[in-house]
Amino acid sequence: MGEAIAILVPTGFFLMIAFIVFTVSRTKARTAQMQAEVQARLIDRFASSTEFVDFLHSPEGKALLGGVDTLPKLRTSDNILRGIRTGIITTFLGLGFLALCLSNDVRNDGFLIAGCVLTAIGIGNFISTFVSVRLSRQWGLMPGMSHAEEPRRDVTSSN
Repeated sequence: MGEAIAILVPTGFFLMIAFIVFTVSRTKARTAQMQAEVQARLIDRFASSTEFVDFLHSPEGKALLGGVDTLPKLRTSDNILRGIRTGIITTFLGLGFLALCLSNDVRNDGFLIAGCVLTAIGIGNFISTFVSVRLSRQWGLMPGMSHAEEPRRDVTSSN
């Protein structure tokens, strides 16, 4: 029975990971295909390129392109949130391994090594996310002003 579990658990784990990767990639491919179809239909509706250019300069065309302009900003925000989430998870996982090393009954060199590595990866993710936020604000991909552009507030006056 123990041998069957030793074979089935890793196999099941890898099958689950393969299914998740397949599902995510298929969803992304379908989304890209749908976007391409919508763009093709939109282009087919115009008889000439001048009509298409006139549409793009219209308020409706600008609204359509507005979604394209905001896409990098949305991706930037998603990447930053993903970095924070990954940093939290790996840091606390590493701290959990290090906490296991506090007890002499459970202390293991493997736990110490895993704890140090995971904590370092988590802290690295936090640093990477912080740098990404700073650069994204400088490049205009995220809302927010740099410290030099912030308006000065008079805290002594009462409104």
